[in-house]
Amino acid sequence: MLIQQIGGSCRWIRPQVRLGDAYIPGFLVVRLDSLQLNWTLVELESSRAPLFMASEENANRPAEKLREGLDQITEWRRWIRANTDYAQRPRGASKGGLGLIEIGEWSNGLVLIGRRSDMSAAQRRTRDQLGFERSTEIHTYDWLADEGRRVRAKVEEIGDGTCEECSMFL
Repeated sequence: MLIQQIGGSCRWIRPQVRLGDAYIPGFLVVRLDSLQLNWTLVELESSRAPLFMASEENANRPAEKLREGLDQITEWRRWIRANTDYAQRPRGASKGGLGLIEIGEWSNGLVLIGRRSDMSAAQRRTRDQLGFERSTEIHTYDWLADEGRRVRAKVEEIGDGTCEECSMFL
């Protein structure tokens, strides 16, 4: 379901790929875009976790779980930078890599956390700024549900949901 929620066509998910001994991202999503692979590193936090601190004087400061999610993406990017050859090398006994073709430290990030109703307009602006600064999208689970409905409507409108880019390789 996650694959459809974040765009559907020409996307594949690699769940819980072990990055060495230190990290296991929730998901790695790869999308074929104009004959190039684009990766998104996905960190899942709780839908009940607040995005921002509760106290009025700190209302625009990221809460602990949001900070942890953003820091995880940063750590994964550092690991990928330090281990690019191993990460990109094909899988299998003879090659011994992870098979994450074209992945790099520049990969997109996505943190899913909390609920939309828990944020004020000022906090949404702060979330967007944080995401921009960290090259990581920050979305709520409400966004994920909205994207699912949007993609479903698009597929129903188009018919079979065939993607032109993917069909080139079939």
